[in-house]
Amino acid sequence: MRIRQKDGLALIATLMVLVLIMPLIAVSAGISIARRQSVIVDEWTARAFYAADGGWRWAVGEMDNVPGLGIGQVQSLGTVQIDEQLYAEVTIKREGVDSVGASRDYVIYSRGFTTPNFVSKTVAVNVRVTADPPWDLYAPLVSMNGSHKNGNAGIMEGHARCPLGEAVAGIIAPDSSVSESGHGTVEPGDSLDWLNGDPPLVYDSQENLIDLLGFDEWPDVRDNIVVDAETPNKKAWPTDELAQGDWMSIRLTDSHFQLRSGHSGQGILIVPGDLDVGGGFTWDGLLLVGGGITVNGDITIHGSILAGLNAIDGTLDDSTPIDVGNGTVHIQYDLCVVMESLMAGNIVANDTGGWREVN
Repeated sequence: MRIRQKDGLALIATLMVLVLIMPLIAVSAGISIARRQSVIVDEWTARAFYAADGGWRWAVGEMDNVPGLGIGQVQSLGTVQIDEQLYAEVTIKREGVDSVGASRDYVIYSRGFTTPNFVSKTVAVNVRVTADPPWDLYAPLVSMNGSHKNGNAGIMEGHARCPLGEAVAGIIAPDSSVSESGHGTVEPGDSLDWLNGDPPLVYDSQENLIDLLGFDEWPDVRDNIVVDAETPNKKAWPTDELAQGDWMSIRLTDSHFQLRSGHSGQGILIVPGDLDVGGGFTWDGLLLVGGGITVNGDITIHGSILAGLNAIDGTLDDSTPIDVGNGTVHIQYDLCVVMESLMAGNIVANDTGGWREVN
């Protein structure tokens, strides 16, 4: 068989064209592969970003239990698994300066990862933790079941120690439920040396006071909030920690708990039932009492007492009013120690802002 000269030239030309376009085909294929890889990287990077975003949102939801960090300290909050191929590692850093009872500033860093590609993105968000009281009535004594003062010694001081000079009511109680030995029922306009504030006395119905107080969280605080110590009786009082000056939250679990000299300290006392106080007891902070309080002997409390709180969920025993009793009693409102107590007890609110992508 003979190959004509024309056919040979055509074959040579075809081969030359193939030689010329093969590099173009290879370049085009490389560009397509690179573009596909870039799209994949972009997709995984975006997923890592969303994993990081989900990590800090989870962390903010866990900030009801505030880490006890000093200024500049960093702590891991753990790993959040988003799905089989996505997870986030979250840390928190304490920033700002210490101020008694005001607020604490943190930065949450969340780094999102993808597997098996190990692409990562990091985001950060500023969190301010504040200890605003979760109720709306303020006085050295807020009682849902009244109060009785036996004798003239002592004072209920609604002119606050901190902020200096701020005035709150002396006593907030249900209608006609405040009395004094030898005087009878104390009316809002009565002038009494032991009852100071602006106004000295606020009366309303128990139902209205419960609504005005707005402390719907009380049953959960009473029964479920995690405390530093639970004390079944006065012999189990956590004196070592209190002697070190720590702010503590303590739940007194006996149905009728007695506090005496040596049981002093600072923080929150959570009392599901009744409380008997006397004999030189001193406290800076909050007394949250479900039932009534009996006071005998010299006591000093700076902060606030909320009592008869079991009325909120209908479990209050009306036979247990507050009896301020005998002895020299000084109870003075102090918002600074109230907020410091709430902060130590993790009864807090969070405000987030300053979100940013780190890398």
